[in-house]
Amino acid sequence: METVWLERLICSMPWLILVSPALTFLEMSMVTTWWGLMTSWSCWRATVSPVFEACEFKVLFALIFGMRKFDLSESLCHGLSALTLMIVASVCGLNAQEDCNFLAGPEGLEAGCQDSCVWVVPDFERSAETTGYDVDSIAYAPPLDVGTGVIQDVGATGYTGNIDIPFGFSFFDTDFFSFKVSRKGFLTFNTGLTGTFNYPNQDLGSGSLPPNSIMAPYAYISNSGGEVRTQLQGEFPCRRFVISWENLPQTGCGSNLLVTQVVLFETSNKVEMHIGQFESCLGITAVVGIQGGSGEGAYGPDAYNTGEFGIDDLAFSYSPNGATQTQLVYLVNDEIIGQGDSISVCIEENTELVIGANFPEILPPPPTPGSCDAIPDEACDTSIVYNFNLNASQTGAINFPFDGELLGFSVTNNWTSSGGSWPGDMGLQICDPSGTCGFIQGFNVNLPGTNLGDWPFNWNTTAGGFYESCFATPANFLEGDGTWTLTIQNGWNFSGPGVNFDGTVTMFWLCDLEPEEPDTSQFMASDTIMVQFAFESQNASFSILDMDGNPLDVLCSGDEEVALDANTAGGTWSASCLGCLDPNGAIDPSQASPGILEVSYTLVGDCGEVTEVEELQVGLTPNVNTGTVGALCPFADPVQLIGTPAGGVWEADCGDCVTEDGLFDPTTGSGSYAATYTFGTLCTNSGEVAVNVGEEVAAELEDLSYCESIGAIQLDGDGLAGTWTADCGNCIQNSGAFNPPGPGTYAVSFMPGAGCGVESEATITVDQSLPIGSANLPEALCVDAATIGLEADVPGGIWTASGTGLNGADFNPGGAPLGVNVLTYEVENGSCTNSASFTTEVLPILNVTLQEEDPFCVNSSGGSINADIDLVAEAVWSDLPNLVWSSDCGGCLSNSGFFNPGSAGEGTHSVSIAYNDPLGCSVGATIEVLVAPAVDATIDEIPDLCESAGTEIFSAAEGGGTWTASCGTCLSPAGSFDPGIGAGNYTVTYTISDVCSDVDAVQITVVPQRDAAILVDVPNDELCIGVEEWQLGSIWAGGVWSADSPSGNDGIDPVTGLLDLEAAGVGVVTVSHVLEGLCGDTDTHVLDILACSVELVNIFTPNGDGKNDRLVFKYIELYPENILTVYNRNGAVVYESEGYENEWDGDGAADGTHYFVLQLPEGVEHAGQLMILR
Repeated sequence: METVWLERLICSMPWLILVSPALTFLEMSMVTTWWGLMTSWSCWRATVSPVFEACEFKVLFALIFGMRKFDLSESLCHGLSALTLMIVASVCGLNAQEDCNFLAGPEGLEAGCQDSCVWVVPDFERSAETTGYDVDSIAYAPPLDVGTGVIQDVGATGYTGNIDIPFGFSFFDTDFFSFKVSRKGFLTFNTGLTGTFNYPNQDLGSGSLPPNSIMAPYAYISNSGGEVRTQLQGEFPCRRFVISWENLPQTGCGSNLLVTQVVLFETSNKVEMHIGQFESCLGITAVVGIQGGSGEGAYGPDAYNTGEFGIDDLAFSYSPNGATQTQLVYLVNDEIIGQGDSISVCIEENTELVIGANFPEILPPPPTPGSCDAIPDEACDTSIVYNFNLNASQTGAINFPFDGELLGFSVTNNWTSSGGSWPGDMGLQICDPSGTCGFIQGFNVNLPGTNLGDWPFNWNTTAGGFYESCFATPANFLEGDGTWTLTIQNGWNFSGPGVNFDGTVTMFWLCDLEPEEPDTSQFMASDTIMVQFAFESQNASFSILDMDGNPLDVLCSGDEEVALDANTAGGTWSASCLGCLDPNGAIDPSQASPGILEVSYTLVGDCGEVTEVEELQVGLTPNVNTGTVGALCPFADPVQLIGTPAGGVWEADCGDCVTEDGLFDPTTGSGSYAATYTFGTLCTNSGEVAVNVGEEVAAELEDLSYCESIGAIQLDGDGLAGTWTADCGNCIQNSGAFNPPGPGTYAVSFMPGAGCGVESEATITVDQSLPIGSANLPEALCVDAATIGLEADVPGGIWTASGTGLNGADFNPGGAPLGVNVLTYEVENGSCTNSASFTTEVLPILNVTLQEEDPFCVNSSGGSINADIDLVAEAVWSDLPNLVWSSDCGGCLSNSGFFNPGSAGEGTHSVSIAYNDPLGCSVGATIEVLVAPAVDATIDEIPDLCESAGTEIFSAAEGGGTWTASCGTCLSPAGSFDPGIGAGNYTVTYTISDVCSDVDAVQITVVPQRDAAILVDVPNDELCIGVEEWQLGSIWAGGVWSADSPSGNDGIDPVTGLLDLEAAGVGVVTVSHVLEGLCGDTDTHVLDILACSVELVNIFTPNGDGKNDRLVFKYIELYPENILTVYNRNGAVVYESEGYENEWDGDGAADGTHYFVLQLPEGVEHAGQLMILR
């Protein structure tokens, strides 16, 4: 395959012959040898890539990227360098790049004494990311003259072939290197786009419009007439690729011509449209704009969204507005001084500044999977060894510590052929500490995460050996410090057991490297500017400000620090005082002497020395002292306030309460006052003293009477602290605790102990208490008891009751409410009131009756005898007596009234119930209970029945009962059963119902009439002997299989029905299937075993004519576990199917020669060329 590809590549490169007309046959052989050797990627990087990138030879660059690798020695690769340079120079030439006006530095910049720094802000091409676009109207100026450029052939599909762009072009954040043009006025970067696009009927952004397209405009254009032309203009790095639609007529309006051009700009990735002529007709709509892939957005002028319009000589630009990608570098004397969109430059003389710009280059895709060339050479690496024996879909995992960002990883696999598996069956997954995972595909089972690629094609083999591959990972995808996990999986779910995966994973990551300096050897654009240094006058003026920022005229020694504010920083401060001024321009007033203070500020620089002087009056702040004043009462005499030094003035916040000489009058009233003493002239100072005048304090005492039973009490002086006294001596404590010696009248007084206190007095009367001990009321009475005359141990009191029934001191239970009655007796003596409560419970009469019971069966479990009780009466009793059961049958009746017929025996029995009531307030009851003899409904044994049998009569231990079944009418009440109801399990029930009842239920089985029919899913009852085995089926399992074959061998598994075609031999085979036993059956089937195999094809014509439109392999349906893979001539997979059923119509593949691999079970593999011809 590699030889075929290489020969086709060389034959398709006529430019190679034009390298030099004088090449000899030997030289041509060397060139051919060189070309084959250059397909080694490592050799390409060392010899060809730098030169080809310099001359932008993109086509060859892309072709070499697509080649398969050869193994070359390093010395041979280096030996090709001279021949490489000679050929490249002859083919493409080393032209100087074009001046694109991509960078212009500012002019007229100056810096001087006052400001030696200046901002440099260049005007440059941003080369913005194409994540979005700005749409603007521009002047109409089509760059391609009519009739010039390369004519592009538009085929019957309405599209040109794929047109290569000689530079990478970013469109909606995706890099493209080719496109194709539609006659309908649009181009698309989706070179595989098919289908019919006539005209737009949805707004810009709709999924029905062509994706990744430039529409200028997209309209209903005829399939004939006019031309599509292209032309490359300019030089690297500002080339323009022009696409021109010249005089293409509209369908149905031949005189309406489309004249328009689209320009693709290198580096800036800008798009321009120059629309010279277009006019809608026949009510058919058109659209102008650009549109990305699914969900990537669309942009266009609002006036020309999908609709009817006309355009003459209008132009639009679509400029990317994403993040800036251009790198600016600034140099002075060949030394880098900074990077970025702008820079502040500080100088001391005229300075030449070089501004360099590097724009992002869009390079072709990296080499095919299995390459780590994108990983820098300085990257560090660490290796993890794995060795697992895995069954199908089984995994093995290794946890390991790692810290860093993963750039990529290489995998080596020491493969030992096992179980028919491939090295490419292996699935691999790497997860960082955050749980983010990337995986390499297994064969048909994948681990979870983000897909990082697939194994190279050469891994898809059963051959043992050493295999290696390498994969780059996206930036910032897998990173972190902690525990990482490597997982290996047997990724083929039909794999044999115990497949060995043995190898090493080497992870690449960036160490702590020194940051790289920008490459200044060759800027893609540069400009040189001169920054002039100009001498200017300097200003040393300054201001003297207080802490609030206000100008200051007088400085007192007691003031806070004073700040000096210079108009220009960087000078030196001085003052006519010692130690009062610090270098930062702050004055400490406490260090300045009284008088005039001179302060100066001097600037020294390239422009000379400048000094400014300011004067400031300094005064001494006096030291004022006011002392303290003690607490005063509002009835006290005036007091003199003292302030030093003498001669100052007093004032207070209470107005006239103090004189200027300091005499304070307390009769002003209670409160807290602030008195201020002020002294001084130029610099003054004040002192403040607090004067507190208290309020008159007196407790408001009231006369008190209470009963002696209360005992000691606590007297309250309105919460004031002070001293208590009384006329009973020690009966009262200073705290106010009063404990009288007995009943009587006492005088007490209270004097506050703090503040301006006044004494208060009160009288306390203590009355004698008469406690009550007992009365003659019983704890409980029946509701029909006699009236009781009530008496207590203290005479003279009054009886009261919580309810009725009390008349004076006579209590009648019949007139009182049922339940607890509370009777209270109360005696009064002055402030003493003594009372006592006595309770008695008035109880209702309890009645209980027994209900008549139905007869009991002697073998029943029995039941509770039903008693009716007066719940209302019971609810009244707080101590309810128990109900007691009794009978004449001994243990047949429980204490709870449960009757056991078995213990009682057959016959009539007496049962009674009564309350255990010592008061005699209850009535009991008695009934008679009948016990009847037992019956037996046991069903006689019933065997399994066939659904085709006759009627069966069922029987039981005793007659007189009724038969029923879960199948309804299949069983009569007399016990006659019809098996014709159908196969299944049915429940049969026999019931005897009387005083004593019995029931029995059994499950019977009606066996179905079995069907031994043989199932054979084979066209025409023909089988190819190459299939080796064929599984026969049946409607009813469990039969015995046999076969009559040409070889005389049985050839079939009697249990499973698996037919061994090779054992049976070619010819007619009669297969039998027998179901034995109840409801058995027999069937036979004739098969014809043929000596056939899958028929291969090498061409098919999917052109829709109904003939040979699909890829058909005869007999493929006999191999349902087949795998079909189709490759194009570049080795890319264009179709793949597991269980192929002759359905592929060539979709996704171009016309021409392809290569297919058809894998059949048991390792059988067919391969060959396949021509697709439409």
